[in-house]
Amino acid sequence: MSNTKLIKLNGTLIKSDGTEAKSNYFKFLELQPDDYSDIAFSPEEAQRIRTHLQHLSTGASAVIPLYCGGVARCPFIAACPLARIDEDRKLTNPDARSVLPVGRRCVVETNLINEWTRLYLMEYEVDEHSFTEIQLVRELAEIELMLWRLNNNLAKPENAGLVQDTVVGVDREGRALTRKEISSIFEAKERLINRKTKLIKLMVGDRQEKYKRDAALKTRDEGDPSTSAAQLRGRINSLLKEAERSTRALQEAEGNMIDVDAKTSEIAPEDLFEED
Repeated sequence: MSNTKLIKLNGTLIKSDGTEAKSNYFKFLELQPDDYSDIAFSPEEAQRIRTHLQHLSTGASAVIPLYCGGVARCPFIAACPLARIDEDRKLTNPDARSVLPVGRRCVVETNLINEWTRLYLMEYEVDEHSFTEIQLVRELAEIELMLWRLNNNLAKPENAGLVQDTVVGVDREGRALTRKEISSIFEAKERLINRKTKLIKLMVGDRQEKYKRDAALKTRDEGDPSTSAAQLRGRINSLLKEAERSTRALQEAEGNMIDVDAKTSEIAPEDLFEED
């Protein structure tokens, strides 16, 4: 019987020899919440809190879609289908109620990020229990959404040139000195694409990484033209050698071996027939 004793130190069980008890190895991960027993919520309020926390638990992408600022404050109002519906309604009825969800998550961006997440999950056949892979897919969807925003900005006339005037100094009369530089929007897009490329490689999602994987597993696609051609040549050579061996064996059996000079492979027509 072991004489090891357990001592509780700062909420963790420690053995008498100074090592931590394995049963409590991950005890430090448990966060003890404060006491909220003095706060009460109605059923509707409790449901709102529960829904909000469920959205946050799925990852950071749940908070990426911007809040609708309406016609006056949305930077992408020109690409919003709800804004166009609003305009059409007001043409027939100036008092029509707006369909813009001002103060709530953007309907367009919420649907876009959900759809892109779904497509990535399907493409990479992600295990629903793999938290790491799910987060990688969600980050890819976030990048798609940010690229969507940047492309909308680049579509504006003032950004279409992909260059911008940057202030580099002031002259003696107080006038700003500027120079042309690559648009910061375009540079941000390039950085996002680079990050996206790295994530796709981690998911083995591009052709190069798939080729490396297949080569490592020796399961290259049989439809590869170079592979198919090499295999075909190998089969033809094998068949020719087998045919040659069969012909020689048949001639030996019939006592009709042909003496061929080792320096030439040419055979005269009369050598193919026996003399009478």
